[in-house]
Amino acid sequence: MTRFVTKEKLAELFDRLENLRLDVLYIRDSEDHRDVNLKYLTGHPEDASLFIDVKNRQTILVPWDYQLANDFAEVDQVINIMEYDGGLIPAIHETLKSIVNSNPNIGVPKAIPYYNVRTIIDQIPNAEIIYNPQEIDSILEKLRSIKSYHEITLLKKSVSISNHLVNEIEKSMTTRSQSNIESEIDLAIFVDNQMRKLGAFGPGFETLVASSARSWQIHTYPRADQLSMYRPGLALIDFGVNAEGLTSDVTLPFVVGKMNNKMKLIVETVEYAHYEAIDALKEVNFLHEVAEVAIKIIESKNF
Repeated sequence: MTRFVTKEKLAELFDRLENLRLDVLYIRDSEDHRDVNLKYLTGHPEDASLFIDVKNRQTILVPWDYQLANDFAEVDQVINIMEYDGGLIPAIHETLKSIVNSNPNIGVPKAIPYYNVRTIIDQIPNAEIIYNPQEIDSILEKLRSIKSYHEITLLKKSVSISNHLVNEIEKSMTTRSQSNIESEIDLAIFVDNQMRKLGAFGPGFETLVASSARSWQIHTYPRADQLSMYRPGLALIDFGVNAEGLTSDVTLPFVVGKMNNKMKLIVETVEYAHYEAIDALKEVNFLHEVAEVAIKIIESKNF
């Protein structure tokens, strides 16, 4: 895995942060507070602190797992916390002190917990903490929103595996005696296993399966249950494939048994809204306009 950000985008980030008069941007990803910007800017999967040294235009990573960072991170420097007495926290503080002056402006995104900011203030009392989501987070979100060729390639891989899975689901559900799929949980496990066999890292999020008994819910909880998948009616599965760090998102509705007239109307309405929304992509400027096309069609049928 390499970082998703291009050299050009990284240079743009340094320029934008410089315009905000920041000396350093502090990004942290941990089990209790995930931040997608860490993986985007470094390629490192998770659990690390990242310092964007604006003045020297360098990226410095303080990972919990040094070996993992050596394998995956693309940064200017990786800090080994084992070289610091006390481990991770002293390594973070000492690294930050080494790259800032006595009165630094330290930018933090909204994902940074307050207690992390508090420890910085304790270590560098003269630091000015710049918490400005409207500026800082907007810069990061804009960088991620426009995909590079590399990102598009990875997204296509996720989508390709997803499309293959749709065929596998249909085949398994129509050959019940051979598939060993009986419950919602069975189908969820089947999909998660199959995507890995097809080359994915794993599910991009917890797979949601809803038999006809509860497919009316937007998000079922638990995500999959022991309910039979073969209860007649309308069912669905919602899954994402994480091929190499970027995730597809597929909601797949399907029919079990014969449909009554209301079910037929629901299916026809959704199918029509689906294709009209796709056609609208060629003409609109904003994504909400695509949603409005589908919504109007659905509401026109009194749903």
